[in-house]
Amino acid sequence: MDWIKRAIAGTIVLAFFIATVCGGSALASADGGQAITHRVIEDRQDALGIHPVLIENPIAHNPSYNELMDFLRTDDTVKHKYDKPNFTCADFAVELQNHAEEHGLNCGYASLKFCGKESGHAVDVFDTTDQGLVYVDTTSGKTIVTNDLGPGYCYYNLGIISAVTNYW
Repeated sequence: MDWIKRAIAGTIVLAFFIATVCGGSALASADGGQAITHRVIEDRQDALGIHPVLIENPIAHNPSYNELMDFLRTDDTVKHKYDKPNFTCADFAVELQNHAEEHGLNCGYASLKFCGKESGHAVDVFDTTDQGLVYVDTTSGKTIVTNDLGPGYCYYNLGIISAVTNYW
């Protein structure tokens, strides 16, 4: 019986490895429905050099603003502690994105670049049905929701945004 458990665990590890390396290999959903896929963002990485891996749920939908707020009130990503290099803004953004997709909400990963700085910042982006793009940052121990985020915007103590790239 132990060999069966080891075989199953090995299959799960192999499937995750394939999804991470291939950037979009399909894994069956738990309910036997449509396949959940994973996408690796090749041109971004966290402080440890790991590329973000996003969940893509084919039956996820764009939420309304109120539906997004209801989800954010129940999500626990914000409870993590920022711990460079072990858990940074990229990790917060990936975790919230994964939770949202698991809950059936389309969510993207947004990369912010700042004027005159090499380091950037990662947040999440939702395309709401009634308020357009809404950006969510859970890095600071509280959930920050911003509707207008783009070049020229002063983003708290991080600086003036020079570019925003959304990954869906």
